[in-house]
Amino acid sequence: MCEESGHEGPLFECDFYNSERAGRKLLEMMKLGNSKPWPEAMKKLTGSETIKPDAILEYFEPLRQWLEKENRRTGAQIGWKNAEINWKSGS
Repeated sequence: MCEESGHEGPLFECDFYNSERAGRKLLEMMKLGNSKPWPEAMKKLTGSETIKPDAILEYFEPLRQWLEKENRRTGAQIGWKNAEINWKSGS
């Protein structure tokens, strides 16, 4: 949507409100409703059926940096004390 609206610059500053091009692209996708599987709808919007985390990571990068700096400054403990997670069993 940001690319379609002609946004240049950091992703977290993107605002595609009032972009006719982005709106048309979104409308094309929304017209599909539930008539097609979600990867096909996503392809209408993005040109790809593949989901990659790059854009969301880029969007939240300023927040991540701020949180890391703030945690160092305050000495905040990350996570839970004595927490052990068995990722294979989910417990």
